[in-house]
Amino acid sequence: MQSLIEKAIKTDKAGDKENALLLYNQVLEEEPLNLEALNNKAAIFYETGDYAEALRFCDKALQAEENYRPAMINKANSLYMQKKIPEAMDLYREIVRLYPEELSVRQTMADIYDDDAAYEEAAKEYITLITKGEGQGEDISINLSTELYMMTTEHKTKEAVKLAKLWLKHSPDNPIALHTAASLGVKGVKKPEQLNQEYIKGVFDAFASSFENVLTQLEYKSPFLVSEAWRHYAKDKTDILDAGCGSGLCGQIIHKNNPEVSLTGVDISGKMLEKAKEKNAYKKLYEEELITFFLNNNHVFNCIISADVFTYFGNLADLFKLMAKNISDDGIIIFTVTLLDSYFVGYKLEKSGRYMHSCRYVEKKLKQAGFTVVAKEKDTMRYEAEKPVIGMLFTARKNTGK
Repeated sequence: MQSLIEKAIKTDKAGDKENALLLYNQVLEEEPLNLEALNNKAAIFYETGDYAEALRFCDKALQAEENYRPAMINKANSLYMQKKIPEAMDLYREIVRLYPEELSVRQTMADIYDDDAAYEEAAKEYITLITKGEGQGEDISINLSTELYMMTTEHKTKEAVKLAKLWLKHSPDNPIALHTAASLGVKGVKKPEQLNQEYIKGVFDAFASSFENVLTQLEYKSPFLVSEAWRHYAKDKTDILDAGCGSGLCGQIIHKNNPEVSLTGVDISGKMLEKAKEKNAYKKLYEEELITFFLNNNHVFNCIISADVFTYFGNLADLFKLMAKNISDDGIIIFTVTLLDSYFVGYKLEKSGRYMHSCRYVEKKLKQAGFTVVAKEKDTMRYEAEKPVIGMLFTARKNTGK
């Protein structure tokens, strides 16, 4: 015969929270210190946003059994939701001390450390998840990569390198770990000529929902600069490819003031394309890696725009040659690069995991691909770690061959 607590739990799991609470109350009338009933009531109140009641029942459970793990977790989570961060963190630390295998708590701790700009502590929590075998997911890899880069902005490059080596030891084939290690200059890791496509897709899929809000905070200017260059130098070019369109910021600006243009967007991130589609600016959208798109595309555009995309490519020679094949004679390309102030070095992989390019290198590769530079403009593209990121906006015309 089914016991009352079993009936309550079954009702709870079926989603009937109201009747589950009534049944838990009946259990507690008979057994005032029933741990499951107390904690499960706390969980229901937590799910409905009544964190004060959740805490009350967690405390009752913990009075009955001091280190009752489910109640400890529920209490810590309730404190966190009430923004009582120090109290929550004290309890989370106690949980992982008593129950080292409770890895889900470490994920929450990493999030809290990140919110508090404690990047090294956050990175260590992610490393623990990875070394325990529970952190092989793409989101965790991307988050860890970000924390290690942010450590370098706080002059903790040596510590970041040490953690990157540990990560690579446990995940030697992880493309995000490999790229991060290369960016940080870990010895023995070859620096690639462009970013790993799985890495790029993972990054932008993960951040698609918050992407534009983050860019606003960074005072992101590239889409506006590219759109203004199009208006000034290529307004008669109305068959436009937005290469690496992301969430559609460039297309939105151009289409708003020039609804007659035909905009095609291509991006590696499906989630970013969902955001671009919402803007109703694009005639067509393609989810594809940029080089692959150029290789397979049969349509010839008369303008190609690209804002902050070439930072994910080191060697631009092949990319420019493919762009030349995808654009008409006298067509215009407009793009940005992050500026590398060097005469001898063409491009450089930065600790951020992105590339910088020198003006001399870009101009040389454009010329070799059959383009003539029409204009170039130096400007602040965005801010990163509260420092300006200086870039160069290029406008170039494809030679007619005459």
